[in-house]
Amino acid sequence: MAEYVKVPARCLHHVPDSLPFELACLTEPHSVAYNAMCGNAEIKPGDLVVVLGPGPIGLLCARMAALSGAYPLVVAGLAGDAARLKTARELGATHTVNIQEQPLEDVIRDLSPIGADVVCDASGASRPLDAALKLARPDGQVVKVGWSPDQIPIDLNPLVLKNVRLQGSFSHNYPIWERVIGLIAAGLTKADLIVGLKADLPGGTTPSRPCTTGRSSSQCSCRGSGHRRAHRPSASRRLAPSAVRARFARAEERRDVEQTGRSGHRIDVRNRARDRDSICGAGRDGGCPRSRRGRRAATRSTRSRAAEARRAWHRADLADAAACRGLIEFAQTTFGGPRHPR
Repeated sequence: MAEYVKVPARCLHHVPDSLPFELACLTEPHSVAYNAMCGNAEIKPGDLVVVLGPGPIGLLCARMAALSGAYPLVVAGLAGDAARLKTARELGATHTVNIQEQPLEDVIRDLSPIGADVVCDASGASRPLDAALKLARPDGQVVKVGWSPDQIPIDLNPLVLKNVRLQGSFSHNYPIWERVIGLIAAGLTKADLIVGLKADLPGGTTPSRPCTTGRSSSQCSCRGSGHRRAHRPSASRRLAPSAVRARFARAEERRDVEQTGRSGHRIDVRNRARDRDSICGAGRDGGCPRSRRGRRAATRSTRSRAAEARRAWHRADLADAAACRGLIEFAQTTFGGPRHPR
């Protein structure tokens, strides 16, 4: 796996030094929950909010609803979600329901006889949407976050009968990421409660900040990619200019063979490598001479090679077209039918 990757600066987000990487990597699921509960849903302080499904997205949706002022806040799950339901309590849920032991509708009716103001379906299945439409109060909201490939019939009559607004929520955008990073760094989302397991990467390394101890990688206590950035090989171990040029020539040869292999023509790149060595001075330690004559010679050589390649590809295209035309005429002559127009 690559240690570095090049991306446009406009796509990057600044991670504060106080935010560890193991929490910063949770920005994406936080952004999904933020877009669902703070963007697409309309939650006012004191609204009764129900979250179906205590998975990672469901728990984060519950936390975003709590930050928006939801009260009461109900999270529903199955018997196997006992640990997650406990986490939901720590994230701000006032009620947790095991729907296999207790009817969810009874709990909601006890809290509000007309139903929930907002119901969030984060279960990742299609069937709970039926329950969400039944739990919503008249003129309420249903936000569908989780999705699944299951296609089942759903009763939409409650949607019309109660004038319920059904809102889908997908993904996020750059401003949401910026806000979520600030919330995580401030500790408002309690992101550490979402992390259930921490494991080392293959090779016994875990992501970390760049090492600043100045020690070697075997003596350094930080076991992460930051070590390889800090303990970079010295300049004496880097490749010589001649070795770099040789690697570049081999890479160009492979590229030209791949580009011209489809038409059956090969370009002799050995002549190109010899031209480059004669221009750049392969026997010297320096790079290309900075004289005007050397630059002009390099430009002429590059243009001539490009023109030769274009001519070769054009000849191959003409040959392929002639072969195809002859094959079509032979087939039409043999099997009958109108001749192919020339």
